Amino acid sequence: MNYSAPLAPTGNSIRLFPMMSPGQSPIAIGNNVLGSGGITLIPPACRLSSPTDYNINMGRWVNSGPGSLLPGSSLPAYGSIRPVDLNLECSGQVNGVQFRFEDAGSSPSSNKNISLYDSAGGNKIEGLEIEMRYGGSRVAVDNITKTDTGSKGAIKTNPQDLSFNSQDSATFGARFVQTAPIKKSGAIYTGPVTGKVNMYVTYH
Repeated sequence: MNYSAPLAPTGNSIRLFPMMSPGQSPIAIGNNVLGSGGITLIPPACRLSSPTDYNINMGRWVNSGPGSLLPGSSLPAYGSIRPVDLNLECSGQVNGVQFRFEDAGSSPSSNKNISLYDSAGGNKIEGLEIEMRYGGSRVAVDNITKTDTGSKGAIKTNPQDLSFNSQDSATFGARFVQTAPIKKSGAIYTGPVTGKVNMYVTYH
């Protein structure tokens, strides 16, 4: 998973990168001073802790639905939720840390889930996807929907301490969803699958 760092130093200023629409420019805040006295406002920020790439083993999925070996099965069928703990490091307390997810596959799912491909050739798998969850609700993987995970980090008593040493986390979930017979190029498929999602971290 990839992420976008909310703050990046640019010379003597700090640029804030909020959630923006295409074509919009970042908001420069480094020159905002109090009373022209040279006091620069630097808001706290959060970012993903290292490592920033996560590999989640989803386990084995047993084919469900009509024609499967499971009596009385029906579709859609859902797997058990695997926890995905995303570790954060903050430079202070941030009121609202948000996550946005983008399907990084070559043929994104129209269901706003994570599309899957065979591990060997990268061919699209039909009928099986991965659904993301947060707080008991489904998360749309559409590169638009933002999931607010609330306040993260801790208030610091030392205003000179701008380091990212306040640790926190956000726990998401992922599970298999089968919506049709599992196929690759029109033929029944039973091999390993893989999927990829990009993740963006912002705050307000």
